[in-house]
Amino acid sequence: MDSCRRDTELPNKIGIKFFTAAIAASEQSAYLLTTDGRLLRLTAAEISPIENVGEVEAMTTTTAGHLLVEVRNQGIYEY
Repeated sequence: MDSCRRDTELPNKIGIKFFTAAIAASEQSAYLLTTDGRLLRLTAAEISPIENVGEVEAMTTTTAGHLLVEVRNQGIYEY
């Protein structure tokens, strides 16, 4: 068995069902763009939605761990 593998399940307290289209990760969180356009933040404690302002074209994280998203025809936003 791989010693780095951890089989854990995150609490989905708000019951969000989703399929993942893209992932960006930092040390503290992972950020998911779902196939239906929602942004989600995953931490060791929970899955939570992030309010976005439009159609996300690209996303990444900064060296400080913040999420950057490019929104179609609107610019780049930092969360």
